[in-house]
Amino acid sequence: MSVTTHRLALAVVACAGLAGCSADKRDLEQFVSAERARQGGTIEPLPTPRVFDTFVYRPAERRSPFKVDLSGTALAKTGPGGATGTGGTGPQIDGTRAREYLEDYPLDALRMVGTIKMHETVYALVKDGEGTVHRVKSGNYVGQNHGKIVDITETEIRISEIVSDGKGNFVSRDTSLATNE
Repeated sequence: MSVTTHRLALAVVACAGLAGCSADKRDLEQFVSAERARQGGTIEPLPTPRVFDTFVYRPAERRSPFKVDLSGTALAKTGPGGATGTGGTGPQIDGTRAREYLEDYPLDALRMVGTIKMHETVYALVKDGEGTVHRVKSGNYVGQNHGKIVDITETEIRISEIVSDGKGNFVSRDTSLATNE
C-alpha cells in the first residue's frame, strides 16, 4: 500500500469519526438542563463531637497498678503472718503474693502434657489456653482460684485451691490436672 493510499484511508476514518460527533445532541442537552434544574438534596450537618474530661496521671498520688489493693473487700482482713482472708479459721489468701502467669487461666483451659526432672526437681509441663507450654513445680500457682501445686507425679498435678463457700468464708478444695493418657 502506498503512502498516499494510507493517508487517504486515515482521512476517511477521521471524517467518519467527526460525522458521528456532529449527530443530534438535543436529548443530551435536554438531560443536562433537567439535571441542572432539579433541586439538590440536603446534607445533614456533622454531629457535634463529644467532649471528654481530661485526666492527668500523677503517679505520686496513686497506688501502683502492680500491687493488689484489697481495701474494702472481704479479703482485706489480715490473718497471721500478713496473710489476708476473712479472718476466720479457714484458709487464708496471701494478697501480697505476686500472681503467676498461669493464674490468668481457668483450670479447664490448662492441660498437663508431661513431666521432666532436672537436678532432683520434678517439673510438670502445662499447656495454656493459647498453646504455650510452661514448666511448673510444686509451690507454683495455677488457675483462677489461688490453686497451689502440692504434688507432681508422672501423670498428674495435684492442686489445692482456695474458693469461697458462698457465705463470706473460704475453703480449701483439692483438684488435679492429668495427662490424657
